[in-house]
Amino acid sequence: MNPLHSALPPNYVSFFACFNQQRFFEAHEVLEKLWLAQRGRPDADFFKALIQLAGAFVHLQRNRMRPAGALLKLARGNLEK
Repeated sequence: MNPLHSALPPNYVSFFACFNQQRFFEAHEVLEKLWLAQRGRPDADFFKALIQLAGAFVHLQRNRMRPAGALLKLARGNLEK
């Protein structure tokens, strides 16, 4: 295991593993647990943006362009914070 991974929350590492395997729904689900625990804290919007990004890719996989675009816009807004 990469030494950096031991310093990161397991759900965060799992999110990227799922995301890189194009398992976007699973990526969303695994990170949601971390986001819920972080709500109201400084990193919450970052985790929320990653969840929205994964959700956008779920919609893209299903050829739903309008909801994908809406989630990408929300993700961008949360990342800019």
